[in-house]
Amino acid sequence: MKIKELSIVPLSLVLAIMALMFVVANANATHVSCGDTLTSNTTLDSDLTCAGNALVMGADNITLDCNNHTVAGNGSGTGINLAGWTGVTVRDCNVTGFSIGISLFNPAGGGNNTIIDNALLTNNRGIRLASSSGNFIEENDVFGNFLGIRVLFSSNNNTIVKNTVSGTTSNAVNLQNSTGNTVSKNQVTNNGRGISLFQSSSNTVEKNTVSNNAVNGFRLILSNSNTFTKNESDENGGDGFQLEESDDNTFVKNESDENGGDGFDADSMSSGNILMKNTAELNGGVGYGDSSSGEGTAGTANTYNNNKCDDNTLGGSSPAGLCSS
Repeated sequence: MKIKELSIVPLSLVLAIMALMFVVANANATHVSCGDTLTSNTTLDSDLTCAGNALVMGADNITLDCNNHTVAGNGSGTGINLAGWTGVTVRDCNVTGFSIGISLFNPAGGGNNTIIDNALLTNNRGIRLASSSGNFIEENDVFGNFLGIRVLFSSNNNTIVKNTVSGTTSNAVNLQNSTGNTVSKNQVTNNGRGISLFQSSSNTVEKNTVSNNAVNGFRLILSNSNTFTKNESDENGGDGFQLEESDDNTFVKNESDENGGDGFDADSMSSGNILMKNTAELNGGVGYGDSSSGEGTAGTANTYNNNKCDDNTLGGSSPAGLCSS
């Protein structure tokens, strides 16, 4: 049998091939400067440190891919600004040290943008939507900001999904004066507050895990006709779910366990809410607390049906009859 000779590839050739592969992989990378307005698809080739504003998106249907580079600020300005544009994607950016990490502001139109796979670190506000609708905020890590993800000024029909928000001083996810949004499958842990709604209606909040926040897990203030389904609110410092002057909301199959306050709490000004098939266990207050008066369950102004409550410090519910063991 004839034995074939093995070929030995020179080290210099191997290094040359590796260098060529690196050049090809970065052929489309672009060097940008602080304050640049981007009007075409852009992939960053390096980190960027700015005093004030960093990058501005300047056209519809373009993508900014930071290629996991860092855009850093000095505590002022905006890291990445989308204003008035449609179909823009911002991805794989590490944005840190700005007044606003990523801003979407579309008062005169625009929207339907995608913010995906970014890290927002130690900004005053991580991601802010103002008068901006139809956007996707997906799979971002939002850590150590004063405010995490904020949706306000009639920012409607946005989807906020599969984000991780932690280490936020104030509200992790906050909807204000906004409607028709979907907040789903987010991990919200170790913040000041978890998910809160203020004067916001007809939003869907589902399958979120909200735990170990200093105050409430979920909080509604002057917010009506929202739907909360299959959320978990565990080990928060205050109530798992808190309603203040909020009407006609629906809570189905949520779990509220081991919170410092009540599992679910509705104040005297909240009415027309429906709580069905929820579970409240091992909370520091009651499982279900309701201060309202009316023609609902047990003399309250709300309806309770098939809710479970076990081993809560101050009992199953106040008044009695809102749940069963």
